[in-house]
Amino acid sequence: MPDQQHFDITILSYILATPFFLLIILYGIAVIKSNQSYRQWSWYHTACWIGGNVLCIVAVAGPLAEASHQFFSVHMVAHLLLGMIGPLFMVLAKPVTLLLRSLPVKTARKVTTTLKTRPFHLLLNPLFTTVLNIGGLWVLYRTELFTMMHHSMLLYIVIHAHIFLAGYFFYSINHLY
Repeated sequence: MPDQQHFDITILSYILATPFFLLIILYGIAVIKSNQSYRQWSWYHTACWIGGNVLCIVAVAGPLAEASHQFFSVHMVAHLLLGMIGPLFMVLAKPVTLLLRSLPVKTARKVTTTLKTRPFHLLLNPLFTTVLNIGGLWVLYRTELFTMMHHSMLLYIVIHAHIFLAGYFFYSINHLY
């Protein structure tokens, strides 16, 4: 696969890893803000958040990510980390609860109202998230999309974002708050 790629994997790794680093920082800020107003935020939730993000970073940057471009079995391990294990830990960290605790009451109510809208209900519908998860992988591996993503950095980023978000929403079904 490496000879087919027309973009720099190192730059791509930084692009894909950056959101996860930012999420760790934002979560830390929210923990500090929440701890000022409420009882201490659980170290367990914080560890789950950091661990989930680190697993996602490992999947998209570093030696495992580089090896995933050469070996399909390693590629599948990276996808398991990015689309299943990392998101599971992140959902267990209760980020929406932390967000609501760290926001002013008026803003938190607006966020809660938004989370109760139809689009969010659809996004957390078990049937929809299953199709999003399994259907996305089916399309990726049963069409030319897998080959195409190695020729387009934007497509590569979009597919990896889809894999992560599909896994995250799949696990969020019963654990939103």
